[in-house]
Amino acid sequence: MTSREDSMRFSVLGPLEITEGSKAVDVVGLRQQHILATLLLNAGHTVSIGRLTEATWDSAPPATAKEQVQNCLSMLRRALTAAGGPPGLIVKRPSGYLLDVRDRDLDLKCFQDRVTAARQAAAQGKTEQAGRGLRTALAMWRGPALENLTSRLVRAGAARLNEQRQTVLEECISLELALGRHRELVGELSALITEYPLREELAALLMLALYRSGRQAEALDVYRRTRRAMIEDLGLEPGLPLRQVEQSILTGDADLGVPAEAVGLLDPPEAPRRTIPRQLPPPRGDLVGVEEAMCRVPEQREPTARPLPEAYLFTGGIGVGKTTLAVQLAHRLKERYRDGQLFADLRGSRAEPTPLGAVVAMFLQAMGIPVPDRVDERIAEYRSALAERQMLVVLDDVPREDVLRELMPPTPGSALIATSRARVFGKDLGHTVQLGTLGDRAALDLLAATVGDGRVERNIPGAMRVAALCGNLPIALRGAAIRLAGKPHWSVDQFAELLDSDERRFAELERGGPRIRALFEVPYGRLSAQARLVFRGMSEPDSCPVTAAQAAALLGLPLDLAEEALEEAVDARLIEAARFPGGEVAYWLAELQRVFARQCAAEAGGGDAGAARLSPVPSLSAKYLAG
Repeated sequence: MTSREDSMRFSVLGPLEITEGSKAVDVVGLRQQHILATLLLNAGHTVSIGRLTEATWDSAPPATAKEQVQNCLSMLRRALTAAGGPPGLIVKRPSGYLLDVRDRDLDLKCFQDRVTAARQAAAQGKTEQAGRGLRTALAMWRGPALENLTSRLVRAGAARLNEQRQTVLEECISLELALGRHRELVGELSALITEYPLREELAALLMLALYRSGRQAEALDVYRRTRRAMIEDLGLEPGLPLRQVEQSILTGDADLGVPAEAVGLLDPPEAPRRTIPRQLPPPRGDLVGVEEAMCRVPEQREPTARPLPEAYLFTGGIGVGKTTLAVQLAHRLKERYRDGQLFADLRGSRAEPTPLGAVVAMFLQAMGIPVPDRVDERIAEYRSALAERQMLVVLDDVPREDVLRELMPPTPGSALIATSRARVFGKDLGHTVQLGTLGDRAALDLLAATVGDGRVERNIPGAMRVAALCGNLPIALRGAAIRLAGKPHWSVDQFAELLDSDERRFAELERGGPRIRALFEVPYGRLSAQARLVFRGMSEPDSCPVTAAQAAALLGLPLDLAEEALEEAVDARLIEAARFPGGEVAYWLAELQRVFARQCAAEAGGGDAGAARLSPVPSLSAKYLAG
């Protein structure tokens, strides 16, 4: 039976989303989604068949519309019940249908309840408490309401919710201005007025924040830009309240200054001193390859000089130095963020990733904030806390884009640095820097700097061989350099001979550093049986590069299934891929991928007898081997 803590929850403050415990529930079919969204917008109230029909077809519904709506409702019931929801969620009434969901299980109701409580606190003169309450409520929003749905009726309901959100945000900012927080609000208001250039209330609030920050000229410029936009787009002059704000600034009206009673608005007792976490791990001593990669990072702007939170995303394969670069950048930026730094390893590429709820709980504890029981409430508290702070958040090994979005700072005052093996993130998330292996010169520099006794410089060919056996991979090169530094009586050639063994390669490298083989084992274990077979089959020295057609012939699979297996391994960062000038997509293994694949093939025994039949694409092999 579903417990109260793990009951099915519905979210409309953003894309339509249903969760059962920690699992997402899929509602297949746009019609079912439109019907469910309409019921959620009217939760606790009966919705007629006619209204549901309008939500499904907008206009000109088919003659069988009533029957189709009823069929959609039946499928919706079955889908929700199969996912763990109670059987009585959708109730049939004589006049239509009703969604019987508890207030705490619908984010819209939770938002409205928190807004009501905050407004009551404001009415009682508890201004600071009211501001915190509104921030917590606003943090529940994940984007525009129901933004993934297209029904005209649903869009109208979503527009009403978006307007509620905007009104609450303006109320919240007004309260925070009354508390004397004008400087902290300038960045957020600047971003909002860029997004909503015709909202006079926002323009007035930004003008007030700028004026109180000693930026009178910029405040008047906001008025001029807003007036110009209104005349050009609406043919209207600004309303009286906005004109009065402009006039008060021009005359230096004393009423516009910071309220003398602002300190008195803070709720007693005085809040404890804010905890400032400083969680960054120490940077690496060697920066070989880091400076070159850092040149590809866009120039960082001050927190108050940008409309959106700054974000830097470092992606790349196994062991290419994503974490090293992220930590180095974080140390360069940390002084800009007065409220500290948060760091978490999300272990996205490990067998057991860190749960989102645990990460947020750790961050809240670091900021000295009580941790709620429910994950959604933790996220809301986290966003509220960051909205009032200027913090640097560093997330290592992020598993997926949706996790990154949940932890993204909500306002321009903070910034995010993240690493991930995932190949693609939305461009709206920030600056993405793709990292790869080191060039030969950088690989030699790394070996020489770590070994430090001249052996590398005196035997460049031998050192090049060591680098090649490491695949020019930073994590392997560091392991090799530490191992060689610990054996001053070894020659570089002697060490290269030890590395030139499939059986001993990882063992030798791991004696000087982390378990490199384990970095390949986890993604390999997640592959389908077909993808594992293809991966092992590509381990022969003369079997790269290959096309999907060759893999299909090897496995006796349709071409589309072979392509799917190859791309699965590519996404896991176990196979490399590129489109060559002739138009063919070629797949191959990098050096340590190949060693791991050979070991896996040996462990699989006779099950890979067909692997040796893989042969290279003649027209591609020369290009691959040459480049």
